[in-house]
Amino acid sequence: MPVPVDLPLITSISKNTFGIRWNENNNTGGCPITSYSILMSSDFSSHNPTYNSIVSGLPPGTQTQLVSITNLALTGNALRVKIRIANQMGSVDSKAV
Repeated sequence: MPVPVDLPLITSISKNTFGIRWNENNNTGGCPITSYSILMSSDFSSHNPTYNSIVSGLPPGTQTQLVSITNLALTGNALRVKIRIANQMGSVDSKAV
């Protein structure tokens, strides 16, 4: 399995968009990276919140993304965001920001 990417960085933020950047991970667990996904949660009441994929299938080499929040109930709210890295062996998530 790949090793998680380092802690992602939020590069910009507005009421219904945010920019996120991460460093590509060279420790792939022996198989090439197949995709990255961006996961989001609005749950701050739990130590193990549920995350939903908001952008998936980003190709290997992707390290930055501008994300639009289309769920109007979430616009303007605090959110947790993390990056999922995947290859043939499985997937693993970064820590949340």
